[in-house]
Amino acid sequence: MRATFGENHKENHKVLLGIIGVNYKTASIQTREVLYTELSRAVAGGEAFRTVRARSIALVKTCHRIEMVALLPSEGEYGASPFKETEGHYVHLGRSALEHLLSVASGLESAVPFEPQIADQVENAEVYGEGKYSSVLRELLRLASSVGRRIRNVLDVPYRSLGTFTGELVSEFLSDGSRVLLVGSGSMAIDVARSLRSSGRDIRLYALTRRRELDWDVGHIFTVHWDRLDDLGKGGFDAVVSATKGPVAGDVLRRVIEGKRPEVVVDLSFPRSLDPSQVRDACGNYMNVDDVAEIAEKRFRISERELLVARSVIKGAVEESLEWLSERISAEETVRLIRSKAASAIEEELATAMTMLGRRLGPEGVLRKALERLANRLLHDLTENIRAIPENGDVTDASASPHGLEVVLAAGRVRQ
Repeated sequence: MRATFGENHKENHKVLLGIIGVNYKTASIQTREVLYTELSRAVAGGEAFRTVRARSIALVKTCHRIEMVALLPSEGEYGASPFKETEGHYVHLGRSALEHLLSVASGLESAVPFEPQIADQVENAEVYGEGKYSSVLRELLRLASSVGRRIRNVLDVPYRSLGTFTGELVSEFLSDGSRVLLVGSGSMAIDVARSLRSSGRDIRLYALTRRRELDWDVGHIFTVHWDRLDDLGKGGFDAVVSATKGPVAGDVLRRVIEGKRPEVVVDLSFPRSLDPSQVRDACGNYMNVDDVAEIAEKRFRISERELLVARSVIKGAVEESLEWLSERISAEETVRLIRSKAASAIEEELATAMTMLGRRLGPEGVLRKALERLANRLLHDLTENIRAIPENGDVTDASASPHGLEVVLAAGRVRQ
């Protein structure tokens, strides 16, 4: 069944925000990898806009979820889901969509609860669409991320991430003198390295990277550049953790695992950077990012207090956030309508003027009359639209600053 953004939705607010997506609990990593490519192409190429009929779209893409966050037309004419027949996809609309976005940004939906990286990923999601609407959506993502960070600050949650947990997990397979190769040089690889260093074991760390120098601050680490694979040596590795954005070529992978059968190989990349068919039989234990998540879920539990505090902050932010969003979008819709009417008026008056000129009337008189009629029509349309705003109850201040929501969100903090 093709889900639409508009079906089975009843609430007082106009539906201005819609979210559709999949995550590691609802769709396999193979399915998500296909969607990752197809959805990115559909949004960048404009197909998703024609399908959904959205004003602006953001793609939140992490190793465990792919979600399309859309600002929808206020008249309620929403299109079909671009996920089509994808099994396990979910749809959130209006208030539910905002609650979900805030929950994701806070780390409530993460395998490692309250991980800080997710707030950055939400804030920096790619945004496409019409200029003003895209600005509103970017601001909404930023504010959602600020709510997530506020929740972590209120709870005083210690720093933990999928990378730090992977380091803890890998260290269980190691002993003093073990050699570990990290593929990649981003924040995930850094977290793994720091976690391994704090394990209490004397581990020799190697980093396969395209950077000439690393500033990881994790003690001594052997740096191997991609074009100097001979520097890997012939000793092999006890563990390999890949956290790189691109795929690792088969010949490079063979060089990495030759000489010694690794005890464990972990692919934290999404899409996967290591070919499972090459790795599974070449190591003792192979895990992809979903396997790590499954183990993390069993070891981490959100306490009742943490859940209560997080939900209270989110609840306090949702209603006012919807009002703010409604005001911003309604203002943009009003401007959009005025511009549309103005364009129509210009075309109509131009046609009338051309007809009058065809009757051999004086051009100066025709032009003066056309400009007078056009000015009156524009003023009339502008006045009518301004009067309609308080009657509809949609906009109290069309020039309201988006930064005003920060004050509203601050008021949603839990009073202890």
